[in-house]
Amino acid sequence: MKYDFKRDWTEYVKNELTAFGYSYDKSKSLTINSERLFNLRRRIPSTKPREIIRSKEFSCPAENQVGLKKLESEIKNGKDIRYYLSKGITNLDYNDKTLDEWGIHHLHLGTVLEKKFVKRTKNVVFVIFLDSQAVFLTTLAHGKGHSDVWVNTTLIEIVHNNWPEIIEHLKMGSASGSLTPNERINLRKINTNVSVTISDGTCYCAPGGGFMSNGTAIADFNALQKVYRDLDYFEKLVTQEKAQIENKLNQYTPDIFLGLDFKNVHDPELYEKNSGVKINLE
Repeated sequence: MKYDFKRDWTEYVKNELTAFGYSYDKSKSLTINSERLFNLRRRIPSTKPREIIRSKEFSCPAENQVGLKKLESEIKNGKDIRYYLSKGITNLDYNDKTLDEWGIHHLHLGTVLEKKFVKRTKNVVFVIFLDSQAVFLTTLAHGKGHSDVWVNTTLIEIVHNNWPEIIEHLKMGSASGSLTPNERINLRKINTNVSVTISDGTCYCAPGGGFMSNGTAIADFNALQKVYRDLDYFEKLVTQEKAQIENKLNQYTPDIFLGLDFKNVHDPELYEKNSGVKINLE
């Protein structure tokens, strides 16, 4: 009986990066390539139809209305919307700190494509992507003179006012004092996680999970640690249950080669590669 679950995971990462239009970097470790994959999965919303929901405070300048409607149509129809994202999406090692800390995407509202991206706009729309809904918070200006937009706690306040259930589990005890935008910017630069206290005194820890001291998103680190725990679990399981596995599979193949199917990366399935038989040892 043979198996190489680490190789199975490596092949999965290679294939998934390719599907996103990127390549597995052989000069980098499996850990780095895996973190890149999880980072991409958060940064690029999945192509599935979503209902559009706008906050009570939502507003959009007249000059961006056409672009907004086009973006909403793409989201409703489950299209690939990566060309509305920051051009930083071309960099596998880029970390969107607003997404990492607060779980909020920003998208441009251009109406024509320019080199694989919609034309960049001064105003960008801030959105939280849930499984079946796209929650539109508001539009805000960014760029020169608006560096504090990425730490604008009004975004968290809008979530609190409209959909408190999204962040209910992140409530903390009261915090003393509040941070200025410049303080938040400087703390993000050194990958320091801080809470957000809104106008009614409610305090939340980072809705997006925050970041590690090296800048890696905690969400990506945790996802990868879950994979590594699964690899270790299945290696121990097949060693302990070797006799049972052989009894189950000898009728299908004399040459047993086990593998892990990561189609559902959060719940991998054990199977025999030559026969395709799924193995349930519970």
